[in-house]
Amino acid sequence: MTAAVSSVSAKEVQKQVTANVASALQGRTPGVEILQRGGIAGAEVNIVVRGAGSFGATAPLYVIDGAIADGLDALNPSDIESIEILKDGSAAAIYGSRAANGVIMITTKKGKMGQETKVTLNTSIALNEVSKYVDLLSADDFRTLVNNTGTDTQKALLGTANTDWQKEIYQLAPTTNTTLGISGNLKSVPYRLSVGHNYADGILKTDKFQRGTAKLSLTPAFFNKSLRAEFNISGSYIKNRFADPGAIGAAIEYDPTQPVFNGSQYGGYHTWLTSG
Repeated sequence: MTAAVSSVSAKEVQKQVTANVASALQGRTPGVEILQRGGIAGAEVNIVVRGAGSFGATAPLYVIDGAIADGLDALNPSDIESIEILKDGSAAAIYGSRAANGVIMITTKKGKMGQETKVTLNTSIALNEVSKYVDLLSADDFRTLVNNTGTDTQKALLGTANTDWQKEIYQLAPTTNTTLGISGNLKSVPYRLSVGHNYADGILKTDKFQRGTAKLSLTPAFFNKSLRAEFNISGSYIKNRFADPGAIGAAIEYDPTQPVFNGSQYGGYHTWLTSG
């Protein structure tokens, strides 16, 4: 093959505990842009291989075990054997105009001929947190500013609390990935069965992602091993709860002299109300 290709092995993918396979490619594929929506768990990840190769589209073509797929969201990182990224126009010779934005080819793990039954259990966990907060006035500094420059009405609205709203909306967010795999030979037919579960919290509170996956691969050989076939069956279950990102801007703007709770009708949380 005479083409621009980047290769990523299963070992490299599994070094990073993530809810999306695409996120594991960040920093490992030169010339490929991986764009993710901040710290939102399970959010869509955009991959740009060759820029905009067609009008209104930048997404590459995804090929998993030879079959074209819609994306990588339903794929368990622990099932990956290797990833090849075709970057230049020669990919069009294989896949036609669909490869205008590059091709991401993924090969999943399979059973091997003559292999004894092997059971593997992989569990990994990572913790994510906010690395830096927006630099804002403390509650005491805010009170001083309002008392020195505000109107009497504004001064009367000041509270006595010291609340850092940014710390109230963010959390230490775990990501876990557990996969049970069984591989071997069934009447001389190599097989691999895997069941996986992925859970991730976002750094913004109430943001959650869950995914369950199951995959069965059969790779029989015929005519004295001169003909090899592949049968792949997979399924996935995904459940998302996206937090409201508007809370980030609200936390930056909200009055730090007010408490988190004041017994209001809105779940007990402090809320500014205006009459009329």
